[in-house]
Amino acid sequence: MRYVYGPIASRRLGRSLGVSLIESKTCPLDCLSCEAGPTTLHTLERKEYVKLEDVLQELDQVLSTRPELDFITFSGPGEPTLNSRFGEAAEYIQKNHPRYRLCLLTNGCLFDAPGMLDELKYLDLIIPSLDGSDEEEFAKLNQPVAELGFERFLNGMRNFCEKSTAHKVLELFIAPGINDSAESIKRFAEIIATLKVDKVQLNSLDRPGIVDYLKPVEREKLNEFIHAIEPIVPVEAVGRHQYRTPGTITSAEYFKNRRIDNK
Repeated sequence: MRYVYGPIASRRLGRSLGVSLIESKTCPLDCLSCEAGPTTLHTLERKEYVKLEDVLQELDQVLSTRPELDFITFSGPGEPTLNSRFGEAAEYIQKNHPRYRLCLLTNGCLFDAPGMLDELKYLDLIIPSLDGSDEEEFAKLNQPVAELGFERFLNGMRNFCEKSTAHKVLELFIAPGINDSAESIKRFAEIIATLKVDKVQLNSLDRPGIVDYLKPVEREKLNEFIHAIEPIVPVEAVGRHQYRTPGTITSAEYFKNRRIDNK
């Protein structure tokens, strides 16, 4: 298989079947923490990077065996929404394989693209990422394409969170020495208070990124983030320092408690 991988046991999503709609490594960002390595095609241009028919042929083949899955997840070595036929892919799966939930892992850089909000209506769970609390941190950690500034990124995120009806989990990557100062944590909390998300998921380095100086977060610093954000929205921490706001459940558990015809 070239475009479909798994199912894998995901720490966040349970049993997940991955679907990639782009070639490695195509992305608007070149994040220091990326496990897929440095970005080779740095772009915001939406086009059909891989043939949708080829992707769906592989997907139909796998799903013909009716595997038990918590999610079919659009992810891969880059940004899935760069594919201009992303919405068609999501609609096809919803209509032809309605027993499965759809998830998107995204950096959120294309939320302001024309028609994107309409394409996202087929998704059950969307996990966008927020790594920087200001322009400086965004530039250093995410290394975006030149035309993508922090305010544009954040405005797209706010508009998406306001209008999307999907379950939304905001992933915040903690990079010690870059975005974990007291001022940064305060800014993150202020930003999150303006975003309509269902949960914030705190993450840190688990596997090597593209630089060797990036380190995992320490428990004490993680607690500072939890204490700042938890009064606003439930928090989950994944990785070596696990935490979950009392009374909350994982995304996989959340959807297991909901009938599929509630989509």
